Amino acid sequence: MGIEKGEIITLENNKEYICFASAIADNQKRYLYLMTTSEPIEICFGEETVDENGTRIRVLGKKEEKQIALAAFKNSMA
Repeated sequence: MGIEKGEIITLENNKEYICFASAIADNQKRYLYLMTTSEPIEICFGEETVDENGTRIRVLGKKEEKQIALAAFKNSMA
């Protein structure tokens, strides 16, 4: 299935995040809007991959990737 809205996850950086929303972009990739559960608050976008090995989250770093994720969230709210 994948990460659900409201689910709390721990990423490779050992920080805990809550998933506030997910959206599928035109490129058919699923993106997550994540926020840390402790201060200082950090917000990030992650790209979710689900396969036979489980669920993996890759935090987006490139500006172009973030723009694709933002467009996906904008379209999902329209």
